[in-house]
Amino acid sequence: MDSAEAFGAISAAMRADAKLGSRVGGVIQFVLSAPESTWLIDCKGGTVEQRSGKADCTITMTDADFVALA
Repeated sequence: MDSAEAFGAISAAMRADAKLGSRVGGVIQFVLSAPESTWLIDCKGGTVEQRSGKADCTITMTDADFVALA
């Protein structure tokens, strides 16, 4: 699994359960390094996008650590 697949799984889970995002109710940004990418999970809107934006919480880690966490 890579980070894009993990974020795809998060997106699919949010689409499958509309209440899932409302439990968090915020916008979370993941800034990953090696390779660099930024992902925005909008729990209010139910979207997951590979972009940066205004977030309630920003988490910065390596891509490998994110994949291990996922």
